[in-house]
Amino acid sequence: MRKRPAEFSDRFLFQPQGVYGSLQRKCLLSVLASAQAADLPRNVHILVTSRPFPDIEHEFSAAWHVKMASLDDTPAVSEENDIHLYIMRRLGPLWDIGAIEVYRIAQKVEGLFEWACLACEFVNPGHMVKNGSVKECFNNIMLLRSGGLLDAMYQAILKNAIPNDQIALMQFSSVMQQIISTL
Repeated sequence: MRKRPAEFSDRFLFQPQGVYGSLQRKCLLSVLASAQAADLPRNVHILVTSRPFPDIEHEFSAAWHVKMASLDDTPAVSEENDIHLYIMRRLGPLWDIGAIEVYRIAQKVEGLFEWACLACEFVNPGHMVKNGSVKECFNNIMLLRSGGLLDAMYQAILKNAIPNDQIALMQFSSVMQQIISTL
C-alpha cells in the first residue's frame, strides 16, 4: 500500500449541501460562525456556497475565521476562461465539435454558467432525447436570440424533446395538467 503525500492526506474539506430551510440554515450558520468552529484544526476547511442572503452576510461578517467571497467580484476574463474550459471538456470529444464551435458557444453564453451547462446538454447526444445531429443542435443554439438566453434555451430543449405530433402533445398536456392540479 502506497502512502499518500502528507499535504493531501491531512486536508479535509466539507461542503454542506441543501441547507435551504430557515431553521436548518440558522443552526448551520450559528455553528460555523461560533468560536468553536474557529478552534477547528487548520487542516479542516468548510465551504458553504450560497447567494449573498442577508442572514448569511450578517452571521459571517463578525466571524474573523470566516472568509467570504462573491463570484460577482471575479474578473470577467477569468469567468470567460472557466466557461470556455467547461464547454471544451464537455463537448470537445464530440466528432462535430471543434475549437471554433466551443469558442462560439462560450461567446454566446454571456457569462452564464447555467446556460453553458444547458447548451452542453442540448448538444451532447448521450444526455437527452433529441432530434437531429450534434451539428444541427449546435446550429440551433447559435440561432437563439441574445437576451433571455435561458428562456430561449429551455424552449429549444422542450421543442426538441417533445415530438411534433398531436397524440404525444395531448399526453404531455394531460400529465402536466395532473401535476399542476396537485399543487
